Amino acid sequence: MSPEMVQELEAQLKGGNVSLWEKGYYAFLRQSVLQEHQERFPLFSYDYSKRVVLYAWVSSNILGDGPIDFLEFGVFRGDSFLRWLALNKHPQSRFFGFDTFSGLPERWDAGRSEKGCFDAGGKFPEVSDPRASFVPGLFQDTLPPFAARFEPQGRLVLHLDADLYSSTLFVLMTMNRHIRPGTVLIFDEFIAEDEFAAFHHFCKACLRQWRILAARRDLHKVALEITV
Repeated sequence: MSPEMVQELEAQLKGGNVSLWEKGYYAFLRQSVLQEHQERFPLFSYDYSKRVVLYAWVSSNILGDGPIDFLEFGVFRGDSFLRWLALNKHPQSRFFGFDTFSGLPERWDAGRSEKGCFDAGGKFPEVSDPRASFVPGLFQDTLPPFAARFEPQGRLVLHLDADLYSSTLFVLMTMNRHIRPGTVLIFDEFIAEDEFAAFHHFCKACLRQWRILAARRDLHKVALEITV
């Protein structure tokens, strides 16, 4: 962080803008943490509409043709959910989609999205695949009973697209009992003060270690593997 940026942040902090200081801190922390993970991994260049590039690479090179338990947090209209159904055809794979289906439960500052944004009108994506099911409601209400009875049968894949720090951290902490070395985590918006911060705090609290499998070149969309 340049001296000019530090001075600007100090001025903003003195003026009462604590949120800007927090953003600067997590941006610096994210950069530092990612620099520690210098293992070689593929970097892709693509826009949002072509994010299947990352999914396809993970499916082909990491997961293979075996059964998976795919849990997506933040489904909206089901674009990525449907793509994963198409990528993995194993009959014993299971796909669970978690969402309020009525929009964000709180404002998402980094995405400049108000509470209620991404409202699917309470409707689930149209899916005929019997391997797929949806769990509507707040994660804080629906995930604890699900996690208590859930028994992984295939390799666990968590697709985290909840955007919010609060939602992402809650998912990770609640699913920690099922996360093992080899679990794959895919972050759709690995933004410093939200999904990254939640993941960083989760790893600190639960003594987790990880490696990057693949990512978009800006590292805002990443696939990780838990190693410890």
